[in-house]
Amino acid sequence: VWTQDDIDTYIRQFKKQLGGSWMRIFRDPANGGRWTLDLTASNERYDSTSNTLASVVGYDLRNIAKADDGTDLPPNVAPGIAGDCSMGQTPWGTIITAEENVQGYYGDLETSWNSNNRFLTGRGFDPGSLIELDVAPSEFSAYGLISNPDERKDKDNYGFLVEIDPGVDPSTYYVSVNEGGDGSGHRKLGVMGRVRWENCTFAMGDDFKLLPNQPVVIYGANDRRSGRIYKWVSEGNYVPGMTKGEVRALLDTGSLYVALFEDLEVST
Repeated sequence: VWTQDDIDTYIRQFKKQLGGSWMRIFRDPANGGRWTLDLTASNERYDSTSNTLASVVGYDLRNIAKADDGTDLPPNVAPGIAGDCSMGQTPWGTIITAEENVQGYYGDLETSWNSNNRFLTGRGFDPGSLIELDVAPSEFSAYGLISNPDERKDKDNYGFLVEIDPGVDPSTYYVSVNEGGDGSGHRKLGVMGRVRWENCTFAMGDDFKLLPNQPVVIYGANDRRSGRIYKWVSEGNYVPGMTKGEVRALLDTGSLYVALFEDLEVST
């Protein structure tokens, strides 16, 4: 029989295991040319604990999140990543990891609508009323079972495409150059909304670079029944010669579109 201490230990270890690592490997001539992990490099781990922080861009979190030790995080900074599925590589060298099936960790925020993506009454989406999502963590969820309330996180913090800045300390969250930052760090792309993201890809030329003097275009898909295919277009254009921070700032604002497929004839 598990005690509460056992459950707490399990969850804390689970949070450390869920995520991804950035590491340097090399061919070691002293080891027959085998690929070997460079233990002297600044390898980094990005996980579900509040050791990993990411700002949420284009979406306002409903509450101030807390670190696992109970201290308040800055506004719109989320603690940890969860449900990481497939990924995409940006043309400027960062990594997108998709927070897909996050409903198992702190509870399901999508209980407010059905499998056909229709809102349900009495769940915070009643006609004529303000949207009132229940973002509180479920005490019966995988992470919500922990005894320390500071280690339970709002469901509102998860379900985004996450841009990890490889090699950057996990605690460094993104601050745009338009807001006085240097444009480095990690962020969640709230500009594309929250769904069960599978992965994403970018519109690029044959050289795998952004198209000159064109907006940044991202495609992504909601991997659930009745899910949709999304397209996001930046407000500003990419101009050759931009710094990495300036290019990343293009993802701060833009327009989101959803594909509508109708009157399609399928031949068999």
